[in-house]
This record gives sequence, C-alpha cells and structure tokens, in this order.
Amino acid sequence: MFLITEKKRGRKALFFCERMLVMANYYSTCRTNYFRVKDMKKFESFLSECCFEDFELCKEKNGTVCILCSNSWPSCRKPDYEDMDFFEEIKAYLKAGEVAVFMEVGSEKHRYLQGVALAVIADKPVISVSIDDIYSKASKEFGVKVNRISEAIY
Repeated sequence: MFLITEKKRGRKALFFCERMLVMANYYSTCRTNYFRVKDMKKFESFLSECCFEDFELCKEKNGTVCILCSNSWPSCRKPDYEDMDFFEEIKAYLKAGEVAVFMEVGSEKHRYLQGVALAVIADKPVISVSIDDIYSKASKEFGVKVNRISEAIY
C-alpha cells in the first residue's frame, strides 16, 4: 500500500491505495522492404505454413514482394506449432543477391519500446540492429559507462 495526497478545494485529502501490477499486451507492427523471390508459389506456400497472427503479402508488377504483419514475425509452423527460424528459412526463397530487410516496432503500453531490423541474404548470416544498441553507442561516443545510462523503461 502507498499513500496518495490530492489537493481538492484547497484541502488535502489522503488516500491509501494498493498498487497492482497488471501486465499490458505487447503490440507490434512489422514490414519488409520490397525484394524478389525465386518461385512465388513456393514462397506463398511457405508463408501460409508460418504462424502469423495477421499478415499480408504485397506483390508489385515488377516482381517484388513485401510482407506486412502484426504482432511479431513468426517463430513456428502450422499445424503443430513446430519451432522454426523464420529468417534463416526465408533465405531459401530469395533470388541470388536479393536482400530482404525485416523491421519490427512495438510496445507494451509505455513500459518499454522495441525496435529491431534484420537483413537477410541467401548466402550470409542474418544481421540485425536494435534501438537498444543506443546505450552502448552512447557509452562509447560520450565516454560514459553504460551502467550509468538509465534504460527507457519502467
């Protein structure tokens, strides 16, 4: 319990409240750049097996595609929810030399914010960058120990 003091009509009123910790839901928005795939039908079949909550495959006349989705990139495959590494598996569908960039931004109310981008090309390891990288970058650039920089969360 904790005490709240509120001023009403020139008088202070005291209230005792219990603080409840309630989990908020995490919501994110995801998208890719436009990229080319080897075989559209096989790619669509692969995407249909993935456990997306909600997604849209946008196809352009020039042969490029873009994926839009809500609430994170998939990490499992239907129907048995078998674990998968979506970003590694997507490599098999990319045309040679194509780079697919996957971005995700999200939040759990104002508790924390997340932003990540991953780049995928068929013959190299997946690379990523996160907005959380700012702490180490600020530490290095400003000469301040990273543990002295508070995180933007509560």
